[in-house]
Amino acid sequence: MLCNRCGIQISESVIERRRARGNMSTTCHDCTATKSQRIKYNGEYCEPHQGAFTDEDEPLDEYGNLIMPGARVCNHRDCVRVSHCPRSDALPLELELFDISYRTGVRLDAQAILQKIREEQNASL
Repeated sequence: MLCNRCGIQISESVIERRRARGNMSTTCHDCTATKSQRIKYNGEYCEPHQGAFTDEDEPLDEYGNLIMPGARVCNHRDCVRVSHCPRSDALPLELELFDISYRTGVRLDAQAILQKIREEQNASL
């Protein structure tokens, strides 16, 4: 049997298993697959990146900047779960560099500080 979408040959063993389950889909497994929001590896959940990648499979944002560069604890290069990135603890240190509340008494929220960091990175490009 051929897949109705891509035309690849579906093996007889797959067809027999589908008949036994009562599911006679006419498309192959690759054509019926959808994007996963969470994937479980060895009892641990990873969140795969849904956007663009570099040649080394590192995730990129819409501007072409690396998202969470560096090795992951789970060893999956496309994982964007914050707890899997060992450099995720570097963010508070960067925020402290921009925090001048000890002099001014005015505290900025984290979103405003992150926006300033992104603007400076985009300006340097």
